[in-house]
Amino acid sequence: MPGSMTATIDHRDDTRLLDLARQVHDLRAAVAAEGRRIFQGWRKDIHRPSFAASALNLARYRALRHHDIRALQRALMRYGLSSLGRLESRVLPVLDSVEAALQRMAGGELAASSRFPSERQFFRGEEHLLRNTKRLFGPALKGREGRILVTLATEDAQSPDHVLDLARQGMDAVRINCAHDDEAAWGAMIGHVRNAERALGRQIKILMDIAGPKCRTEEVWAAPDRKALFAGDRLLLCRSALAEHSRFQFRATCNLSEVIDRLAIGDRVYVDDGRFAGHVEALEDAGAVLVIERTKAKGGKLKPQKGLNFPDTDLGLTPSAPRIWRISISSAAMPT
Repeated sequence: MPGSMTATIDHRDDTRLLDLARQVHDLRAAVAAEGRRIFQGWRKDIHRPSFAASALNLARYRALRHHDIRALQRALMRYGLSSLGRLESRVLPVLDSVEAALQRMAGGELAASSRFPSERQFFRGEEHLLRNTKRLFGPALKGREGRILVTLATEDAQSPDHVLDLARQGMDAVRINCAHDDEAAWGAMIGHVRNAERALGRQIKILMDIAGPKCRTEEVWAAPDRKALFAGDRLLLCRSALAEHSRFQFRATCNLSEVIDRLAIGDRVYVDDGRFAGHVEALEDAGAVLVIERTKAKGGKLKPQKGLNFPDTDLGLTPSAPRIWRISISSAAMPT
């Protein structure tokens, strides 16, 4: 009796393993096809042939994340296999390996279309990432592989000794947040970093973090008897000043009023970085009429200086920072 029970369980496991192998095979085929389509859309913008393989793998990873694989991941974990959670650098090799392992565990021969990837194929992404890391940041300091990135504060523009001390303690790169300060402060920070390079005889990379356009509410208004904004309410996103005699109980101005001219009926809009979700119902001379579709059950208060997001809309906005580029380029060379 125990023996027959064991045989029955093994048979069921074999069936389950082969079913999972088919699921992985189908997922692999879909990811390869979708990834190829995504990659073709990028191809015209890829000017470095050496980047093509990495871009194709990224396209496959993006394609994979379009699929809900949670049930498959849970099933694979039971058999001690990869849950497909850490395959960023090797999307297809991991799927190939898992499919082959499932077929072997089921006691069958590997299908002609299924094989274990070679060691070089499997770890090529990691090696490529390590090579590019060394090329970008230089060799790691003795005793550690990671690199240390430090965001400089406003005060560091006037503190060359502090920047030098950070470099002595192992700083590999600095980040300059261009959402703050001005070109004079940025130039001073870069100068302090270059002086630290001279003093220590090693290169320190500089990241100029350029802030993109930030759409926010400015003035807001709610009817005296309406403190909270609920699903089903309408919000007028005004082109300019709030209309005193507007028929809408909730109104707000946008700090980038030109965005309103690019909205179309049906476009999704998120207010307060997603606290309120809705879409454009109508466009009027005064602005865009938004219907709130989702928020907390108890509603929420409309506030000024909160983020506005338009995922369906081409805003036509670009960061305008030519002076930043001039500062960065003119100061970028390692002093000799």
